[in-house]
Amino acid sequence: MTSLTKIDFSIKMNLCEDLSPQVRGLFFLQLRIRHHRGGVGMAQAAFNTGSAAAATRQALEIVNEQGNEIGPMTAMLTAMRAQPLPFP
Repeated sequence: MTSLTKIDFSIKMNLCEDLSPQVRGLFFLQLRIRHHRGGVGMAQAAFNTGSAAAATRQALEIVNEQGNEIGPMTAMLTAMRAQPLPFP
């Protein structure tokens, strides 16, 4: 995560201090899914533009790793009777 992203994430989680642990966990998953979707989108764009070989390999790893994590996190939200946040 970039410093700005970490700050934004910290601010959002600090806003949840008064919420129950379950609601905080739900919000955490929603934010992580949104973050991963953004990362996958950026990595796909880098991969599709034919960047340098090292960048292309990194982009493919990000697409695979973060893409594979979205499903289980979405399943956890479903089990909590919640949905991912809309992607901006």
